[in-house]
Amino acid sequence: MSQSIRARPSVDRPREKLEQRGRDQLSITELIAVLLGTGGTNQSVLELAGEIVDSMKLSTLRNAEVEELKQFPGVGRAKAATIVAAFELGRRRQHNNIINDVQSARKVLEPRLKDKEQEELHAAFITTSNKVIKSETVFKGTLRSIKIESREIVKRALVLNAAAVVLAHNHPGGDAEPTDADVKTTKNIQTQLALFDINLLDHLVIGSEETTSMKRQDLIADL
Repeated sequence: MSQSIRARPSVDRPREKLEQRGRDQLSITELIAVLLGTGGTNQSVLELAGEIVDSMKLSTLRNAEVEELKQFPGVGRAKAATIVAAFELGRRRQHNNIINDVQSARKVLEPRLKDKEQEELHAAFITTSNKVIKSETVFKGTLRSIKIESREIVKRALVLNAAAVVLAHNHPGGDAEPTDADVKTTKNIQTQLALFDINLLDHLVIGSEETTSMKRQDLIADL
């Protein structure tokens, strides 16, 4: 039978431990337990948190969607949404919201795509002063391919009043070398954005080990 969290000494309870010892003293399991708040049927919150952490690597957990987390008995929509929101806040806080070179672009976009199991295209929409307005997923694909509609990216940039865009997509389990299709699609997107005076600063291709800048490879021309 699981031990009730209330039966534990206060210093061993995740919330109390956070208050008394500080956030850096909590394990990943304890941090997830704080987000969950309560456990499941015949299961303490620490046991439920431990089950989630044991079943998902941290890299997978930080990219988990609500429906994935709801697979765990005792995790409903509210608990799942809390975990997803917490990781998203951490991701946004991870960078300084400025993109002015390849390295800063990587800091913003790599964490969003590094551990994805299917191919996705993400975009950072940027102001004239290089501040990121928003980073978001614009298209999702399969393990090996993705269908991209240039006009949707343009529409989103216009809605956000962006002056520039940085794109990034992943090659799950593969290298970071842009394919001919990647280059063709990128040039089309650049041309469509330029019609509205929106600059495509770069397109990163994120592989399992490396990241390639298409701008650095001169695959994105200055218009």
